[in-house]
Amino acid sequence: MNTDRAQSDRHRHQCEVRFLLAASREDARGGEWVDAYLKHPKVAGRSAVLAKDFQEQQARGNDGRYGLWI
Repeated sequence: MNTDRAQSDRHRHQCEVRFLLAASREDARGGEWVDAYLKHPKVAGRSAVLAKDFQEQQARGNDGRYGLWI
């Protein structure tokens, strides 16, 4: 994988994790919505890594703000 592709994939992943962090704090979505998102077939290939990074970032205090990665 070339460097540009790796950076793009890392950026996409971090954005997706931040999106999930922000969604988990919303009244309209919340934790159940995040769980359903991670179980969706379209997310199957990356759900384990998303869940791991979601939990790590949440434990570190990341609330999903744009650009924040702790």
